[in-house]
Amino acid sequence: MEPTISAVLARVHLAYAGADAQTVDGFFPGPTYSPFTSISVHGDHPAHGALLLRRAALRSSVEEFLRLQYPDGSISATIGPDFKVDKATVVSDEETSTIVDRHRSLRRHARPSMAQAVFARQTLIERLNAAMLWVLTQRRDPDTRLIRRAHTTDWGDIKWEPTADPSHMRPGDQWTESIYDQAIAYAALQGLARLNAAAGRDQDSARWQGEANELRASTNVALWQEDSAHGFYRIHKHSAPDTIHHDFVEDDVVAIGNAAAIYYGLAEADKVPRILSALNERGWRQARRSLG
Repeated sequence: MEPTISAVLARVHLAYAGADAQTVDGFFPGPTYSPFTSISVHGDHPAHGALLLRRAALRSSVEEFLRLQYPDGSISATIGPDFKVDKATVVSDEETSTIVDRHRSLRRHARPSMAQAVFARQTLIERLNAAMLWVLTQRRDPDTRLIRRAHTTDWGDIKWEPTADPSHMRPGDQWTESIYDQAIAYAALQGLARLNAAAGRDQDSARWQGEANELRASTNVALWQEDSAHGFYRIHKHSAPDTIHHDFVEDDVVAIGNAAAIYYGLAEADKVPRILSALNERGWRQARRSLG
């Protein structure tokens, strides 16, 4: 697979002068799209290590998202050479993905104290804190206390409702709380706690760690299915009012967000074997079905 992945990424690589005239390196979704960089390709993807991509270059695109951060703290889905930004309002992982990416790059390739570095007239840690605050104040369901998004497939960015504008919420669209969003938000909160501690912001560090603990507990209450027929997290829970009804049982869907819950540390140790067993069993079942 590696030669194919390398060739594809080489075709969609983009480098340009950013908002502060610094070089921004990133990737756009492909030749059928207008050239822009998408935050979804800046995560700590395993292929990056195999391809020996320069993490310093990848950091440049993450920092550009922060330079172009909205005044309210939210972060766009796209950036580009024209400096136009567009937030995909159906999702809630643009901010948390940025936080996770930046925390990991600082932890592995720089000193965590660099979170105090100033760019675009704000410190990095202030920008990351503002992004997380936006998520918790604007995307938290008041009943479950979970992070919510549109009705999408797991971490998808296309909503259920038929429309010519599928990546933006409209009044009346269904909100859900997905296991994927809780998993990556948990990782972002844990990372923020560490970065704030390294920056000497002990009060902020304690706050984010407390939020992480609360999010894990709320996720277990709303999404974990303990019974013998399940042993994994729901793909999502519909927020009230629930206007969408399916002809299948959503709770039986073993979403890949369960793997994210393991990867990002949200799932406690006692849940991991059951989740892996469910993922493995459903994978083999699908393979046998495909083979007839």
